[in-house]
Amino acid sequence: MNSIFFQRRKRATILESEGIREAQINKAEGTKQATILASEGFKLQQINNATGEAEAIRAKANARAQALQIVSERLQSDVKKSSVFYCPSK
Repeated sequence: MNSIFFQRRKRATILESEGIREAQINKAEGTKQATILASEGFKLQQINNATGEAEAIRAKANARAQALQIVSERLQSDVKKSSVFYCPSK
């Protein structure tokens, strides 16, 4: 009778140990997945920030190019207007 009791107790201890082990594995897997997801989220955030900065730089560059184009056109127009009234022989 003692033998059966000890066998059951041993089996219960083994099952409890396996349950604790599985719980630790599940916790570690959860921590691992959380770390991976946080890393991926950070990576996407960095990509989005860089994309936004690049778009801002392009918008500023386009605005400067348009401003320079307007200045250039006005200068060319002024040169044409002044050359009509310019008399080099006088």
